[in-house]
Amino acid sequence: MNLKRERAKFPINYSISRAILDILLDIGESLPLFESPYQHIRRLHREATGAPGPAMWRYNRAIRYLNYRKLLKIATEGDRTFLKLTKKGKLNGLLQRVAEAGKGKPKKWDEKWRLITWDIPESSHLQRNHLRRFVKNLGFHQLQKSVFIRPHEIPGDAVTYLEESGLIKFIRFMRVDRMDNDKVLQRKFGLQSEKDR
Repeated sequence: MNLKRERAKFPINYSISRAILDILLDIGESLPLFESPYQHIRRLHREATGAPGPAMWRYNRAIRYLNYRKLLKIATEGDRTFLKLTKKGKLNGLLQRVAEAGKGKPKKWDEKWRLITWDIPESSHLQRNHLRRFVKNLGFHQLQKSVFIRPHEIPGDAVTYLEESGLIKFIRFMRVDRMDNDKVLQRKFGLQSEKDR
C-alpha cells in the first residue's frame, strides 16, 4: 500500500502576484478573518510541495507590484492592513482564470453548439476588437463578422469577466440544438456525433 501523499500541482509560471489575485477573487475581495493572503499562500505551498513557501519579502514585493499596476488597493486601519481588488485587478484575475480554463481538455460533446453574437456600436471599435480576441482565445470559431461558435459551454469565469467589463450589454448567448450541415464545424473542432459513430 502506497501511503505517500500526492502533492498538488501549481500551474507553470504561477507567481505570487497571481496567487494574491486568485485569493482575493475567491474570498470576495476582502480578507478572511482567519488568515492573510500571505499565510494562505504559504499554507498552500507547504501542502503542495512540503517546502515552507515564499519569503515575506517576495510577498511584499508582489503586493507593491500589484498596487503599482493599480490591480489592488492597500488600506490601513490602526495596525491592520487590508487588501482590496480594484476593478482592473478583478478583470485581470478573471482573464487569467479564463485563459487557464481554455487550456484544459474539454468534456465530451453534448451535440449542442454555443453561439455568441454581439452588436457593438462603431464608436466602441476597441471594445469590439477586444471582445473578438477574447472569444477566439476561448476557442470560438468565427461564423460571420460578429457571430462565433464553439461546441462546449462557456466557462463561468468568462461570463463573469464579460459582466464585470461591461461588454455583456452588447452580447447574446445561444445554445443551438440543431444546425444544418454542421459536418465542417465538427471536423474543425475534431468532434464526432453519436449518429456518426
